[in-house]
Amino acid sequence: MQYEPTGLFARAVQHENDHLDGVLFIDRLTPGHLAEIRSALTELELEFSGARQRGVIPDDGKSPPG
Repeated sequence: MQYEPTGLFARAVQHENDHLDGVLFIDRLTPGHLAEIRSALTELELEFSGARQRGVIPDDGKSPPG
């Protein structure tokens, strides 16, 4: 059986398929759009790194404390 989704449902299916393939939405941005959000991405990465260093976010493969 084959099904060809359309519209919003097609986008949702692609999004979930991307999860399985390890693809992030930013991987699909054009260079121009990526440049527009570069500073926000850098800030997010710094926040994440700091939270991981403080133990708020566990390292990959480790369970959270508690």
